[in-house]
Amino acid sequence: MDDLYEAILYTFRLARHEVFQDGMESRFSRELENYLSMDGPGTLHVIERLVAEGEIGGEELGEACRWLGHDETPATHDQRRTLLESLLVHPNHYVKDGAMLGLSLYNYVNG
Repeated sequence: MDDLYEAILYTFRLARHEVFQDGMESRFSRELENYLSMDGPGTLHVIERLVAEGEIGGEELGEACRWLGHDETPATHDQRRTLLESLLVHPNHYVKDGAMLGLSLYNYVNG
């Protein structure tokens, strides 16, 4: 888990230098999707830990929320919903917006 933690933390830190465009894939979103496909539950646990530790910037976390809504991995269905719902009350407006959009996509994709 420590290797996954370090890799995801590094990915979020690199994302600080990216410019995100709504609905457009980025290096960050592709890497996030890759981690989710390799170990979805582990990836979400790391993101939850990074949020709790305050290690993720608002824009990067908001972008992650948008892409979490796209994911269709059955093994992380409830975990993704719970994380997105918890971030609706985050103090950063980018995160709240991303969580709202992520939940909208989640509900559309997962019916």
